[in-house]
Amino acid sequence: MDAKKWLAALSAVAALAAAGCAQQPPVAQQPPVMEAVIGNNFGHLPMFVGVEKGLFQKHGVDLKLKVVNTGTDMVNSMHKNEVQFGDMSVTTFLKARHAGAPFLVVGMIMNDATTAFADQPLAIVARKGSGIAKVEDLRGKRVGLAREQTSDEYFKMVLARRGMKYEDVTIENIMAPPALGPALAEGRVDAVVSWEPYNVMAMSRAPDSYEVLRGGGHLSYMMIATVHDPMLQDDPRLIQSFVNGLAAASHYTRQHRAEAVEIFAKWVPGVNLEVARKAIQHISFDPRMSRESLRAFENAQNDLLKLTIKNARPLTITDVVLTRFTEAAQKAHPEYFSDHTDLSIYTGEHPGVRYPVVMGHESTGVIDSLGEGVSGLTSGQHVLINPIIACGQCDQCVRGAGNLCRNAGLFGREVEGSLSQYVKLSSRYLYALPPRLPLDAATLIETLATVRHAQHRVGVSTAESVVVLGQGAAGLLHTRLAVLTGARPVIAVSRTRWKLDMAERMGAHHIIEAPVEKAVEEVRRFTSGIGADVVIDAAGSAETLRTAMDMLRPGGRFSAFAVSHETVRGFSTFPLYFGEISIIGSRALVPQDMAPSIDLVASGKVDVSGFVTATYPLDATAEAFREYEANPGKILRIVIDSRA
Repeated sequence: MDAKKWLAALSAVAALAAAGCAQQPPVAQQPPVMEAVIGNNFGHLPMFVGVEKGLFQKHGVDLKLKVVNTGTDMVNSMHKNEVQFGDMSVTTFLKARHAGAPFLVVGMIMNDATTAFADQPLAIVARKGSGIAKVEDLRGKRVGLAREQTSDEYFKMVLARRGMKYEDVTIENIMAPPALGPALAEGRVDAVVSWEPYNVMAMSRAPDSYEVLRGGGHLSYMMIATVHDPMLQDDPRLIQSFVNGLAAASHYTRQHRAEAVEIFAKWVPGVNLEVARKAIQHISFDPRMSRESLRAFENAQNDLLKLTIKNARPLTITDVVLTRFTEAAQKAHPEYFSDHTDLSIYTGEHPGVRYPVVMGHESTGVIDSLGEGVSGLTSGQHVLINPIIACGQCDQCVRGAGNLCRNAGLFGREVEGSLSQYVKLSSRYLYALPPRLPLDAATLIETLATVRHAQHRVGVSTAESVVVLGQGAAGLLHTRLAVLTGARPVIAVSRTRWKLDMAERMGAHHIIEAPVEKAVEEVRRFTSGIGADVVIDAAGSAETLRTAMDMLRPGGRFSAFAVSHETVRGFSTFPLYFGEISIIGSRALVPQDMAPSIDLVASGKVDVSGFVTATYPLDATAEAFREYEANPGKILRIVIDSRA
């Protein structure tokens, strides 16, 4: 029978598991050398990362970078054919295209595919004592910015929305963004307008300076990859290789923001790493070309035609923004987009979803009412949902493996999920929770059940040494469950210090602050040179499998817990033969995992306090997704609460 309705569904929309950069088999010959012009700001960060980490080269392009100050410099380099690829802002591109430049957009670098007005990297910063509390106070003030660049267009749009004219302020043309901070600190200007990291750098340089406005939905500030029209005709395969490499670089940047900042500092002199780490939190690197992204081009063009480009006919955006290269990259390399699953469902672009659908699958709630004949549950009771909706009739269901059901659907993907006030669901998917257990924290129990299922399959036991690669929410739960099982030592590996601090709270006997591939020596030291009995991959990179082979003792077991679509380059089955290494997969959970997992959290043996990074009301779901996209390195779990 069905439980007709139950109130206050909660769903975790972000439980991150770090994923490493993707790999591709090396090309048979030396890749062609190509050049790209890019700016010296964070909007181009994946380009620096892709070159430094060899990601473009792995996809068939030996890319060289020409780093310049402004969009004008980028356009000039493209006009002179000094480079094959030009990375520029959407406004720079549109102005160049309206002026007759034969440029076409082939990829996205800095982008938020969930909104048509993403301008968080742009800000107006005022110095102490300037008397500027709001935008209207800028009348008669001296404002430093780079004329005819994106910051200038943003400023025009900010003024226009408030009924102000460009002539109401005195513009000081400062074309080199690093010079904005000194100009503000020395009082040569009252305020500056720029992009990151130069806004945060200016506030660092000028004591007690402050943001008058950040973003605000005035401009679609995207950084895009462009080519000359003739190149599209001559060598589309080379463009595809470049876009594949860009997707890989964007993925790596999202997963390793701290390292990306360090790479940026190698290329751009005078960058304070502490300041830069603050600045990067305002930027999203989403390579997808969504409907919202195309609307962003339309919106930017409309504003430019009103404020800057006079007497011009609008371009047909789909003629100059080519989505097919990104779509091909997403099809060939889903691993580069895998950390956007919830986002792609949200924006209507997930290929495996039956639309329309209500999202939300890691969920708890309160029963509102019951259907006839339902027993064991009562109205007002707190419950946890098993999101695996199995048919109960196929061969896998009959043998008790509903997680492998041949006809299964996932709650929130193939069937309606929990991002709503009420859902109707069969009572067999509901598990009673102790009333004292907070519903938001209890969303972690379903994740714990998947962890329990994986450890049962790999056979973690007392006194065995266990290594957990990655300390996101699932990795931390793996660490804790292994400790509770009696494994010793339990070794937690992460490149993120605050996650390792949580791993110690989970009882980890040793922690290693390093990328997975650099942790082998320490693992061997902590296991007296023998190697680990079990290595659990909670990171989700192709690299972890090869690295785990070096961490394991002969006869050891590898748990492929994290989901990855990556091809493991250069992997041989010889270690499996020679060392009798076992690779064991696990998928989701079975009903038998639920009750023990509830008991572990309810008893306090698994303390999930601190796992929920933020909670949003249902009507702020879009804001929650933007937070997830902007700050993946700071988030374990975001909860949407329909009661709020």
